Amino acid sequence: MNGRSGTPVPTWESRGGMAPAIKRADMESAPTKKGGMRIEFSKIIVAVTILLVYPSVFALSWKVVGLAEYAIAEKFTGALPYLTAIITPAWASFATVLGFYLTKARRRIERRSA
Repeated sequence: MNGRSGTPVPTWESRGGMAPAIKRADMESAPTKKGGMRIEFSKIIVAVTILLVYPSVFALSWKVVGLAEYAIAEKFTGALPYLTAIITPAWASFATVLGFYLTKARRRIERRSA
């Protein structure tokens, strides 16, 4: 009850049980005002990751492998821990983005099939 007017305050349960943001979870099926289909922000992030980040991470990995080959050819006997320190965060960020997106897609498929 609203203390001022005595009318009941609408709750999420009275509106269908879920918040509007949760009900709009499947946004790619919602048309835009111009008649096109709306693209989810997560799909844009994955597309940018695959098109821009993956090639740069792959090139960085090959550069590091080339540097390691050069060190071996020059008979360098020391450790090269900084090379793994360069590659690991790059691949970890790439895997994190794709992992979260795949988890989200799996949940959406499970929700549709239920």
